[in-house]
Amino acid sequence: MKQLLKSLDVAQADTLPDARTRLLEAALQLFSAKGLDATSVRELASVAATNVAAVNYHFGSKEALHTEVLRYGFRKLTEIQPQLDALLETARAEWTRTASITAVEEGLTAFIHLFMITTSSPDERCLLIFDREKLAPSAAVQQIIREFFEPVGRVLSGFIALLLPGRDHQAIMLSTYSVISQCVHLRNARPAIRHFTNREALDPEFVALMAAHISTFTLAALRGMRQNPA
Repeated sequence: MKQLLKSLDVAQADTLPDARTRLLEAALQLFSAKGLDATSVRELASVAATNVAAVNYHFGSKEALHTEVLRYGFRKLTEIQPQLDALLETARAEWTRTASITAVEEGLTAFIHLFMITTSSPDERCLLIFDREKLAPSAAVQQIIREFFEPVGRVLSGFIALLLPGRDHQAIMLSTYSVISQCVHLRNARPAIRHFTNREALDPEFVALMAAHISTFTLAALRGMRQNPA
């Protein structure tokens, strides 16, 4: 009877919200270190201090937990998306009302700063999982791209389209990729940045410095493209 009561207590604990969060944290730890295939459900349950049935109870499968842990790690992008959308809406409204390039440039500058500040402090374990998956792209990676990166890209492309009126889709797409590449370079090239600048790439002060530089650099390039359409 005591063993039965103990089992019931564990099962009840596994229905609490913190059990789900513990599994997400355990998955971040194990998937980033070992990958999906090398991590067992039993290991996940052990690290999360739950029983082995908890993974299926909360997520349906280990593979579904893998997708959900990527969502969990990139959730900061979802949190700022309304702010990014609002920046573009404000710029479009001002452009419609006054045809003010300045308002659009200020909106793009705010976009770059907010995006870089947010992406410079993600959970490193999530990034390791995402980088691992990019080597052999899975359905999970495609889903994360659709859910988290497409909305950001649409906003950025909206700014570029306003600043390059009349330009074709390819020009807007290439300019969008160029800005994103500059923004994510801080994380991807941290050892090189540390070597050449003696600065920590993700230090908030350095992130703000780079955001200001990327904004200035990008706006100058876009002005040049407007003046020389060819």
